[in-house]
Order: sequence, then C-alpha cells, then structure tokens
Amino acid sequence: MMAVVGCFADGRTELVNVPQARLKETDRIDVMCRELSRMGAKIEERSDGLVIERNDLKAAEVDGHHDHRVVMALAVAGTAISGETRIRTAEAVDVTFPTFVECMTSLGADLRMEPDS
Repeated sequence: MMAVVGCFADGRTELVNVPQARLKETDRIDVMCRELSRMGAKIEERSDGLVIERNDLKAAEVDGHHDHRVVMALAVAGTAISGETRIRTAEAVDVTFPTFVECMTSLGADLRMEPDS
C-alpha cells in the first residue's frame, strides 16, 4: 500500500529496509514494481525496497499474483485514477478480507468482483 501512496505523494518516496517483503505470498517488492509500472508509475526496484516518484497513474490491466495485499493495494490505486483498472486474481482478497469490495463500495469506490472467464 505504501508503494501506491508513493505514486500520489509529492516528491520521492523511498521504501527501505524491507527485504522481508520478498518472502511473503509473492516477492512484493518485485510484484509491486512490475504492476505499478503497468499503470505508468515511475518506480525503481532496490534489493531492500522501492523508490517511487509522484506521477499520474493510468488505468491498466494488472495481476494480483494471487496475493491478497497486492490485490487490495492495486484496487486502491485504481480507485484514485480515471478509467477502468482490471486486476487478475482479485479473488485473493478472500484470504483475509472477504468483504473488501463491499467495504470499499460503502465508502464510494466503484469496485466489483467479476467471475473468472
């Protein structure tokens, strides 16, 4: 989520000393760098974190890599930009937050879960 926040924060955001993020459901450093890049982020991967410059993201099709936290972070990014962002493997949110979509829509977000095709 902090990588997403960095895309909207003024200046440069450095996430440092978080190498353990590589040892979760996915390598979250690598995955967030790749998926936010698809959305146009100015982001650089480092061995222990990320460096993110503020910029305007764009809607894109991204992959949640079956990681609930990645899916939720990308969904939040998608709510802050124009256009439709699609997240593959979004059902991963059910692991820890099965009511995520309902909670976000109650706050005004335009989110929906679509069945796999």
